[in-house]
Amino acid sequence: MPDEQFVIDAGGIPRHKIRVKWWTAVEGVTYRSVVFPEQEGLPDTEVSSIESSEAWDIYPADAVPVFVGHYWLPPQTPEPFQNVVCLDYSVAKDDFLTAYRWNPSSQLSRESFVTTEANA
Repeated sequence: MPDEQFVIDAGGIPRHKIRVKWWTAVEGVTYRSVVFPEQEGLPDTEVSSIESSEAWDIYPADAVPVFVGHYWLPPQTPEPFQNVVCLDYSVAKDDFLTAYRWNPSSQLSRESFVTTEANA
């Protein structure tokens, strides 16, 4: 992010770096539109005007599915992002534990997620 810009995280700590949707092209879009997960207070400054979009390696849409964690998504109905599956829905904050039943011969789908409450 630009030097003068920051966001305040859920713990009240100012952050000068963000996670981006690395499976989506970033050219011509703003910091607010590329952040993952969504956060308040990000500038509408175009990413391409600050850095080259080549700074991010975009995960190809036709690549094998990748499963990730450590994003602390808010509680919602889990859903794949293109060919990316996030399994972190804040179980440490009493939300829910998430797993995915993967079938390599089928498309990623919302129906393949399995969740349970953290206190179950």
